[in-house]
Amino acid sequence: MFKSILMSAAFIALVAPAVASPMPAPPTKAYTAPAAEACTATTIRVYFRNGEAMLSPHARDVIAATQDKLASCSILSIDMVAVSADGRTMDEVTELASDRLTIVAEALKNEGLLTRPASARIDTDFSEEVVGRPMARQVEVTLAAYNPAIG
Repeated sequence: MFKSILMSAAFIALVAPAVASPMPAPPTKAYTAPAAEACTATTIRVYFRNGEAMLSPHARDVIAATQDKLASCSILSIDMVAVSADGRTMDEVTELASDRLTIVAEALKNEGLLTRPASARIDTDFSEEVVGRPMARQVEVTLAAYNPAIG
């Protein structure tokens, strides 16, 4: 009994390499690492609900993703433009836009993106057909980034 088990094991040990898959061929070209993403100007748009100046979870995610994208970059300048066509009066438009700019600036600061003063303006030059549209309730943030020089 022991002899037959030993013979079977030896036979399997000899035959197994013959039926195994062959090793893959070695690479013919040298490996080249993918190029790092260049630091360029990035524009994000943070949208708000009608009449509100609070960031949604999605808006926070967009700002966090921007921070991840620009983590190895130096920020040269930040420009913010607020459009609040959902206000009923010009005073309400200005107040909403100002509050939204403040909220976005705080979120950028919390993510480490706002390290220097940013230029901020309120766009009140919109037509009547824009009023009430979701796209007219936003803060557009443009971050000019560059690769820091070492050495």
